[in-house]
Amino acid sequence: MLFRGKHDINYLKKLNKELVERVVGEKITYYPISKKFTTKNIYGEAKDKIFDPPVEVYALVKWGDQEVTTTNFGQDIIYNISAYILDDTLTTIDLRPTEGDMVEYDSKHFEITSIMFPRQMLGKEEEGFYVRLECTTVRKNVFHTSISGSPEAAARTRPDNNLSSTFRYSDVLFPYSGSAA
Repeated sequence: MLFRGKHDINYLKKLNKELVERVVGEKITYYPISKKFTTKNIYGEAKDKIFDPPVEVYALVKWGDQEVTTTNFGQDIIYNISAYILDDTLTTIDLRPTEGDMVEYDSKHFEITSIMFPRQMLGKEEEGFYVRLECTTVRKNVFHTSISGSPEAAARTRPDNNLSSTFRYSDVLFPYSGSAA
């Protein structure tokens, strides 16, 4: 089989990364839930979520259908997006998406409702390529940006900064210091 060796797959991954970061250049702000500081009830649910410092991530974003409902109080519009993030990008910053994490895009806040890990590139099962996050808007009163650390420390995770190979996203965790807002 032609063009299916490790060298060819790495070359395609490099091309995709350049396309996403330099040509498209779309970014989402990712707010991972802090497992260390968020308290859960006996059902595994958290009333108040505390987030680790946010990170901007290059992604391809596709708008989905919007749902409009009308009640006695007016219209309620729910937006849906699919965010595609390259596996190599997530590995570089040591970020593991989970359902319930929040994403900010186009001045709207979204909650991740499902995550898909397609695992085939050129038909090779073991080759990861991207992660697809299905997200739905949340009301402004649902998303409170209580951050587990100082907001200044989160600036180190911006994608425009050169990340060293020793940098890991988990390096920016700090004791809870309150809200960043």
